[in-house]
Amino acid sequence: MKVFKFGGASVKDADGFRNFARILQRYANDSVMVILSALGKSTNALEEIQAAYIKRDNERLTMLFETLCQKHIELTEQLFDKKEQKKAVQADLEGFFQQMQQQFGQEPNANPAFLYDQIVSKGEQLSTVIAAHFLRAQGLKCQWIDVRNYIKTDNTYREGTVDWAETSKYIRQLQQETAAQTGIWITQGFLGGTPEGFTTTLGREGSDYSAAIFAHCLDAESLSIWKDVPGILNGDPRIVKDAQLIGELSYEEAIEMAFYGATVIHHKTVKPLQNKDIPLYVRSFINPDVEGTVIRSRVSAQQLPLIALKTNQILIDVYTKDFSFIDGAQLGKIVSLLSKYNITPHLSQNSAISYTTCVTHNHRIAELLDELSLYFDVRYQGPIEILTIRHFNDEVIAKQLGSRKVILQQKDDQTETLYMVIEGSSGIRK
Repeated sequence: MKVFKFGGASVKDADGFRNFARILQRYANDSVMVILSALGKSTNALEEIQAAYIKRDNERLTMLFETLCQKHIELTEQLFDKKEQKKAVQADLEGFFQQMQQQFGQEPNANPAFLYDQIVSKGEQLSTVIAAHFLRAQGLKCQWIDVRNYIKTDNTYREGTVDWAETSKYIRQLQQETAAQTGIWITQGFLGGTPEGFTTTLGREGSDYSAAIFAHCLDAESLSIWKDVPGILNGDPRIVKDAQLIGELSYEEAIEMAFYGATVIHHKTVKPLQNKDIPLYVRSFINPDVEGTVIRSRVSAQQLPLIALKTNQILIDVYTKDFSFIDGAQLGKIVSLLSKYNITPHLSQNSAISYTTCVTHNHRIAELLDELSLYFDVRYQGPIEILTIRHFNDEVIAKQLGSRKVILQQKDDQTETLYMVIEGSSGIRK
């Protein structure tokens, strides 16, 4: 079986859906698991809806919700010619709209992260319902499945941790049930389900990870991520003006660059594939005949510098209150608090009386800073950026850095990697 992942940009409008169907027509005689994101910009709209619901801003909530419903209904009007087809897909959409309205009629749950997952998850459910109906209307054999029945997570809302044993069990059951069949199975990216039956999300931009989970559990032939770019470039063309296409990339290179801000794939995607040596193809849904980039274990020597920029970062400096050393116990306390709030350090270093780390700003940073301040003097600086260059040289460094000031730098000569933290605004907590 092949696994395909399509993002929201590929199905942002009716033309996008038609192109999506044309690509899948090429694989009509294969078995393909399709992981699909919400329609372009729908996740952002749902986040606004969730915020209005929590604030009980009913006027804004009604306006946003009606706009969301109208967007999806209008899309079906453009996609389906036959009256019975429109009626069927719109009836399915209405079921999800009613679920949302029932939620809005209740007082908001005390846990905003829980509410986030129950509301924002509707984007993927709506898009995949439309996609399944449309593919069938185009003559393709297609089955819609609810990913929450297959990807099982804990109760960490907004950052669900996958229960691999349970997930593998359910996906393998699906594989056994469909082993003798060809066709398309379409499901939602970004989502999982708890043991109690609630919806979780796997972290923003987590649909790539969803696809990797399915590929791993299905022992897939390959995973293809379809993007609006020709493949993986050696840098974001918005910051690297002479960015070049990379034909092949090792798992190690890919996971390092994804972790440090390369936006083509989610950083959690590579490990499940590497564990089973499943190749990952990054291909263009605009030009599907272009081969794109393949990520696998054995590749030719990498010559191009790889450049990634990680934005929305905060540099946190932690100092002992009594001038004592940052020993193992102190360091353990800091690391345990980072773990408690599910915050991953991207760069870390320590001196005798201080520890410095750089992390992504998210909705739990304030809680982390508050609790750190109970035990340490804490200073933070942000927003900042981390510029990472693998296979660097002086010319590339000078060209990418320009006049920006570096406030922290780490260099790994073994893998020829340079990490530079770029200056931003600051704040202090004591």
